[in-house]
Amino acid sequence: MRPLAAASSPMLWRGRGLARPLGLASTGSRRCASTAAAAVYTLGRGDMGQLGTGQTVSSHKAFRVEDIRTEGTIAQVAAGAFHTAVLSDAGELCTFGSNFSQQLGHDEHSAVFTVFEEDQLLPGTVGGALEGQVEHVACGWYHTVAMTRCGSLYSWGSAAWGQLGTGALANHAIPVAVDMPIVSAEQPDGSARAATPRCAALACGGGHSLALTEGGELLLGWGNNRHGQLGTARCTPSLVPRAAANLGGAGRVKALAAGAFHSVALLEGGRVLQCGAPTAVPRDDTAPEPLHPHTMDSLLLTDESMGASFREMFAGLWGSSDAGASPEEAVPEVPEGPRAEAPVMVELGGGRARAVAAGEAHAAAIVGDGELWTWGLNAHGQCGEADSDASDIATPQPGVAAALGGGAVTAVACGARFTAAYSAESHRLAVCGSGAAEFLSSPPPREDVASWREVSLVGVAEELAVSQMDAGDAHLVLLATPRYM
Repeated sequence: MRPLAAASSPMLWRGRGLARPLGLASTGSRRCASTAAAAVYTLGRGDMGQLGTGQTVSSHKAFRVEDIRTEGTIAQVAAGAFHTAVLSDAGELCTFGSNFSQQLGHDEHSAVFTVFEEDQLLPGTVGGALEGQVEHVACGWYHTVAMTRCGSLYSWGSAAWGQLGTGALANHAIPVAVDMPIVSAEQPDGSARAATPRCAALACGGGHSLALTEGGELLLGWGNNRHGQLGTARCTPSLVPRAAANLGGAGRVKALAAGAFHSVALLEGGRVLQCGAPTAVPRDDTAPEPLHPHTMDSLLLTDESMGASFREMFAGLWGSSDAGASPEEAVPEVPEGPRAEAPVMVELGGGRARAVAAGEAHAAAIVGDGELWTWGLNAHGQCGEADSDASDIATPQPGVAAALGGGAVTAVACGARFTAAYSAESHRLAVCGSGAAEFLSSPPPREDVASWREVSLVGVAEELAVSQMDAGDAHLVLLATPRYM
């Protein structure tokens, strides 16, 4: 569930923007990240190996992941509910953590290959057709999607809602190609020609996936659509990528984020669109009408046709930040209230967003010069509001400034039931929500989970700044780069 920065890269989510390349050691045919350059850190819940420490222990302090071996330099990090991915600019992808639904993508040729359901405590390489070819990666709750340098898509892991885009509900333990739809592309002479679009960004939610084509003009979606999270104006799932919305009247998309039941898109110019639930409804009646999406063929997938009820289907697929909850016990919290089956504009007080993030049932945006806004379900304090009621109106979060020492927010991530914000100016990290207990040495009282609290970054060198951050169910992965690269 990764926030995508608009300026420099993906996935999304992917797609969600890449950080600047990081320097690595110069010796050896396969190399580890240099201690003098950038580093990957993890913290929070670690009982399924998602921290990459080689152990199944949690940590409220940032732990440096040492055993990432790749060619090239580290370019991106991503987090699923209980697994983590690290990508180098040489196209090599490493994953670790839970393999409950085969979301790690390790095959029999991997040096760390184990039975598919076993957790992987250290980084292992995703090989096969993707070896040295990955440009961008996105982690869903229990699936993974990667984009190659030529713009093709591959997916693996859980297909419970068709989120792999293969046309079937079968899980895949290793990457499988995703066929993209043929669309009409305008030629330089003004004529139209049928072509397969190249992808430029990705985002993965609880049971759905999103892809953005080059130019940001076509948004594709597939998987779960019960709450309209694909933006098709029809709450029918899709087992293959479909044109999710006609964005021609809104502008080009620069970044994506996806939650359990909703999707968020950051447009050029700083406007934000959202579809699904929760919905950040406009403050007045002057907002533009919802966009008119392309018509999508009806695909009726009922609980009965999938062999299980909604809650039974996901009782092992989505996480919970409640203490002691396991993947087998966790069920996603479905928000009540308004939903948008076609994309609607999120009102941000006239400010321009620079980055977006999405959690289980809430969302966040960095606006203007570093102001944080949140909206959505707040029953666990994940929006930073004292009122536990869900907020369908985006609200600024002035309280985060104190926890960040007055620094402007430069990175944001939303977990299942928490939000994390980082300031490069003050080199501080803050969290709010019940899930934040995993990051604090002294968990907050239940009645005060909405307050913003600083998280220790002891161990993260002062000369490094967090350039990228992603959140899982209850863990964080940070990409820290030299401040003056």
